[in-house]
Amino acid sequence: MVLFTPRLVRITLTNVSVSDEGGYFCQLYTDSTHHQVATLSVLVPPETPTVEVKQEAVEGGEAELTCVTPRSKPAATLRWIRNGRELPGVVSQQDNVKTFSVSSTIRIPVERKDNGAALSCEAFHPALAGQRRIRHYRLDVYYPGAVVETHSAVPYAVIGGVLALLVFTVICVLIVTIWCSVRQKEECALQTKTENCIHFEIHRVYCWLVDEAVIPDTGESWETGHYLTITMIRLSCSTR
Repeated sequence: MVLFTPRLVRITLTNVSVSDEGGYFCQLYTDSTHHQVATLSVLVPPETPTVEVKQEAVEGGEAELTCVTPRSKPAATLRWIRNGRELPGVVSQQDNVKTFSVSSTIRIPVERKDNGAALSCEAFHPALAGQRRIRHYRLDVYYPGAVVETHSAVPYAVIGGVLALLVFTVICVLIVTIWCSVRQKEECALQTKTENCIHFEIHRVYCWLVDEAVIPDTGESWETGHYLTITMIRLSCSTR
């Protein structure tokens, strides 16, 4: 919005973003030219940080946790807190042209008693006017006993799977048996319809061969030493 009077020029920006940053010139044209430059800087407050688990907490080992704020300007300040005390972290910062991504990583030794321990990551920034953005996190400590209990459940899962497979097989066999029975009944019912029944007959044609020569069948017998050979089987299909 622009307000213009002979003595005053005022502009108002709404929904400001980092793209609005820069120098704004006010120039006065008289016998001599005068101008002033107003530089606009935009602050980008961080969102509530997130916690990434880089290494799970195992009894007797170390847990690695990273607190991240992906976007802020200027770069936000991160702190890890446990039981009211600050934990030193390794801070890294990435420049994303006009905003910054900041992370803080801690590695802490863990025991079984640390299971459920409360930690928090706090983000500070000038745009928050002294306020903080806080992410709370509770440690989940794994220990050998829990792993053994998990493995002991494996045989029961295998037995359950085998039983399920047997039941499935029995059901399949029953379904196939019932289907075959119904199918057989349908075929029998179909055969009772004479107009749809097809009968096959095998006609045997005998040829008498004597010394590889075909002799017409006259009903006479031949001497010993000659032989009878079936040379052709003819199939015919007729509808009755």
